[in-house]
Amino acid sequence: MQNWGGEINATAILIAQLSRQVYNKFPYGGKEHHYQALLEAELQRKGFVAQQEVAVIYKVTTTSGEVLQLPHDIRGREDILLPQEKMILELKQTKSLGDSEHQQLLRYMHQRQTFSEWGDETTGMLINFGDEDLEIWFVQYSDDGETDHVRLMK
Repeated sequence: MQNWGGEINATAILIAQLSRQVYNKFPYGGKEHHYQALLEAELQRKGFVAQQEVAVIYKVTTTSGEVLQLPHDIRGREDILLPQEKMILELKQTKSLGDSEHQQLLRYMHQRQTFSEWGDETTGMLINFGDEDLEIWFVQYSDDGETDHVRLMK
């Protein structure tokens, strides 16, 4: 992951603050869908258009340059989508985050960046309502098309 050199998106800061409030509402822990339901409700109360469990059919560009939709209904599910902000929220409830959790968010972001009108404006957050603490990452595309990652909370 690259070092952060830019400004933090104001929406990401607000979502991090809301996530902390949501995390504190479950003093004895909760399951991912508990946190997801409350975070979505809180986002909507703040005026965001928030969509839960948005199914995205995977597409790839073949070696010949053709865009191909993968067969057999291969898709992903974005936990919370904020379409007006061009932001994907991937939520977890696990002891700690590893590469596979980060890669899941990056797959969803790549699909939106490459195969939708969002392009390089696509952003994402990985939020782990962990067993012992809340961990939040913000990810956006840099000017060179790579992803910049910054940990907002741990």
